[in-house]
Amino acid sequence: LTEFIKDRDQGMPKMIGYLNRWAAGLSNRAHFVLSYEGLSADTEGQTEAVLEFLRCPVDRTALRAAVEAGRFEAMQDRERVEGIPAHDYDRNDVESLRMRRGKAGGFRDYLDEAQVAEVEGLCAADLTVSAKRLVGHTGLNV
Repeated sequence: LTEFIKDRDQGMPKMIGYLNRWAAGLSNRAHFVLSYEGLSADTEGQTEAVLEFLRCPVDRTALRAAVEAGRFEAMQDRERVEGIPAHDYDRNDVESLRMRRGKAGGFRDYLDEAQVAEVEGLCAADLTVSAKRLVGHTGLNV
């Protein structure tokens, strides 16, 4: 993981460039930032806010049903049964699933303190101000 974090083609430098481009592209456009953390804390409220931003009528009954169908546990159960198209993996191994744990900030459980510090340091040094604001919606302050 330490080498991956530093990898220019796939690691944090690539992700930081991606985030910097996204933030620049959003700078003069109406946008709504939806984070996993926000959805985890208030799925129904955040989904309603997205619909309102898109000027879509909100049917609260349909919204509740959609939120229920999209619960982490329901999606994990579907993945175990159906898998991911064109992917061959052990669906009985929770760590192999795309729907592993559904925990905001769970990356910290896979990285040691030095690796977290490396990620945070790269973000602090290389993210633009607007990208830092964008990332701030996740609760990560860099």
